[in-house]
Amino acid sequence: MPLNVFYAWQGGSDGALCRTLIRDALERAGRELGRELALHEPGRDALARLPAQAAAGRGFSAAIANRIREADLFLADLTLAGPGRAPDPNVLFEYGYALHALGEQRTIAVMNDAFGGPDQLPADLQLRRPPIAYTAADASAKEAAARARQQAGVMLAGRLQMALKAVVTQFPEVGGGDALAHQPMETADGFGSLVAPGGFLCIRHNLLRSTERRVVRLRTGPYLYLRLVPRFVQRELSYAEAQRIAMSRLPPLSATRVAALPALGRNEDGVVSFAPAEGDADVAESAVALFLSREIWGIDFRFLRRDLPGRAHGLNTPYVPTGAVEEILLDGFIDFVEAARGPLGLTLPLRVEAGLHGIRDYTLAIRKDRYAEPFAGHIFKDHIVHKTTLERWDADPFAVLRPLFDAIYDAGGLERPDERVAGKRQR
Repeated sequence: MPLNVFYAWQGGSDGALCRTLIRDALERAGRELGRELALHEPGRDALARLPAQAAAGRGFSAAIANRIREADLFLADLTLAGPGRAPDPNVLFEYGYALHALGEQRTIAVMNDAFGGPDQLPADLQLRRPPIAYTAADASAKEAAARARQQAGVMLAGRLQMALKAVVTQFPEVGGGDALAHQPMETADGFGSLVAPGGFLCIRHNLLRSTERRVVRLRTGPYLYLRLVPRFVQRELSYAEAQRIAMSRLPPLSATRVAALPALGRNEDGVVSFAPAEGDADVAESAVALFLSREIWGIDFRFLRRDLPGRAHGLNTPYVPTGAVEEILLDGFIDFVEAARGPLGLTLPLRVEAGLHGIRDYTLAIRKDRYAEPFAGHIFKDHIVHKTTLERWDADPFAVLRPLFDAIYDAGGLERPDERVAGKRQR
C-alpha cells in the first residue's frame, strides 16, 4: 500500500523555489526509499476560484481536516513569504491540526531559508523540532540558477528520505508496512541484569572530575529490576536525545527514597542514569538504562543488600523490605511510562517485566500492624519474575504490578494484605 502524505504547500513564493521543488524532492525521496507515495494537497487552487460563502458552505476546512487525519504523514512548507515574512496562514492552520491529529513524530516541516531561517519563525514553532532547511533563491531560467535548484532538490530529497525512513521505522503500521519486531536486550546474567553484576556499566559523563574514575561498575548481590520493552522497531535515538530524556525523565530506580544526586554515563548501547554506592563513587547501586533502541531497564541493589540494617529488631537474616520494594517499582513504572508516552514516542502495546533476583533464604519485612512480627516467612526461590503487556497508557500502575507483589509474599509463605499501595510519585 502507498504511504499517504498530505503536503501543505504555500503559495506566497515562486513555485520553482518551493511548491514544485519540494514536491519533486519528496517524490524522489519515496523512490529512493522504495516506497510508493500517494500525495494529497489542500486544493487551494480550486478554493481560490470559489466565492467565500460557497467555500464555507462546502465545508472546505472540515474536508482538509479529514484528509489530514487519514494521512500517514504530514509535510508542511514553513517558508517565510509575503510582505510580513511569515509562513502561509493556511499552512500554519493545517500544520497545527496535523500536530494534534498525527503527533509530532509523523509531521515533517521544511523551509527555504533563502527567505529567512528557523530563528525567524513564530516563537512557539521555534520550540519545536526545526524544519529541514534548503536554499534556493533564483527562480530564473538561467543555467546556473537551474543547476542550483537541482542541487537544492537533491539535497532536500536526501534529508526527506531520512525523515520518511524514521517515520516508517517508528510507525511500521503506516502505509500497510509490516511491523518489525523489536529484539529486546539480552540479560547479562540470565535473569534480570542489564550487565553482569560487578561488570562494566558505563563511562561517566563528566570526565573532568579528577577524583572520580571514568569507568563505573555495577554492584554485586541481590537486586530488583524493571523493564519496559517496545514491541516494534523504532528509529534509534541519538546519544544527545537519550541523554536529554534520561536526565529529565529517568532518575535511578530508588531515587524517590534516597536523597542522592544522580550521575550520568554512556555505554555502546545507550545512556545510564545511576546513583553511586555510598562510599564508592565508582560503583552504581541503583540505575536506569535508556537504550538507543528506546528500551528502558532499571535495576536496584540498595534495598536488597544482605547487610541491610535489621539488627534493631534482633534480625541477622537478610530480608526483602516489601513496602520499599513496592514503592520503588511503582515509582519506576510511572517514570518509565511517562517517558515512553512522552519524549520517547513509543506505541502500544509494550512489554513489562519486573522481578527480584538472588533472594533465596531471605525473609520478608512486613507491616507489624498486619502480622504479629515485623519479619516473617522464608524464601526458597532464588528469583521472582512477573511479565505482562501494557495495553493502555492510563493503566493503573498498582494493578499492573500487583501480581508480582502477591508473588513476593507467596514466596515467603504469606498472603499479601488486600490493600492498595501508592508510590511516592502518586502521593
